[in-house]
Amino acid sequence: MSLTDTDSYTLISTLSIPPQMAEAAVCCLKYRIPFALYRLPGEECVFFSNPGLSSSDREPRSFRISMWNEAYADSVIIRDELDACRTLEYIASAGCEPRDNADIFPWPISTSQLQYEGQLRQVISHLKKRGGKTVISRVVTEKSSRNPSQWAEIADRIFHDNPAAMCSLYYTGETGAWLCASPELLLDINRKYHTLHTVALAGTRRSLNDVQASWSEKDLQEHNIVKEYIRSRLSALGATLKISGTETCKAGAVEHLRTQFEGEIPPEITPEDILDTVSPTPALCGYPTDLALKEIENTEVHPRYCYGGYVSVESRERTQAFVNIR
Repeated sequence: MSLTDTDSYTLISTLSIPPQMAEAAVCCLKYRIPFALYRLPGEECVFFSNPGLSSSDREPRSFRISMWNEAYADSVIIRDELDACRTLEYIASAGCEPRDNADIFPWPISTSQLQYEGQLRQVISHLKKRGGKTVISRVVTEKSSRNPSQWAEIADRIFHDNPAAMCSLYYTGETGAWLCASPELLLDINRKYHTLHTVALAGTRRSLNDVQASWSEKDLQEHNIVKEYIRSRLSALGATLKISGTETCKAGAVEHLRTQFEGEIPPEITPEDILDTVSPTPALCGYPTDLALKEIENTEVHPRYCYGGYVSVESRERTQAFVNIR
């Protein structure tokens, strides 16, 4: 295994969010205008909003939000309608009224430590009987982040600190507001050439800064389960795959085991086919998948909404989807 340094992405000029994009994002949050502000790994920041004004018949790029364990066809889409400058002009001319902050937050209550420990004990007792794994989540809320103007400051720090991640800040009426920094590529598909790229990212520990450090058997086993899951699901769709060696990659204060997949797919296979087939992976829910999903549904009190789903940037020829995990 090898240790990579932030995936060798060149530090681009727009590590942080450009001021006009940050201002537009804050205004969209205040006035409840759907928007997406994102930065793909190694690229510049992009902002667009979708207030529903355009009658253009061009096919713009779009930002797709697929919530937890949701079908591709049921996703929420933000279309590329207005850039940051035009968004601010629209808000200034339209006389928009600010809205109450509460409804931009998907879930306002933290999971108590007592509740979380009780859920873990319940799941562990089930796993001792059946084996496998179930991934349980919890909610931690911060009152200091209730003001939309603070979201830009927080997002700027997240974008700056995670140059190798797909970073995004977005809002829709269906999802609320979300800030994400994801190191996990779920799918990069080129429809013109019928090629795909994805990764198995599973096995996590604090960064050790030690190239020779061995991974635990538990982490290796969990990684191999995710790797085999992705291989078998893609192969079932007819993909011809080239699978890399497993390596260690950094993601902020932690590091993961990662295996990369490159391949070709039959022309009739669509991004929808692939994403509905591979999401959620065992890294997000556990395994066997059906049992883990049922256990999550029966155990967690809070809805996951976007957590564990994915966001994707789509155009006519390309789809790039990332797991919504951080």
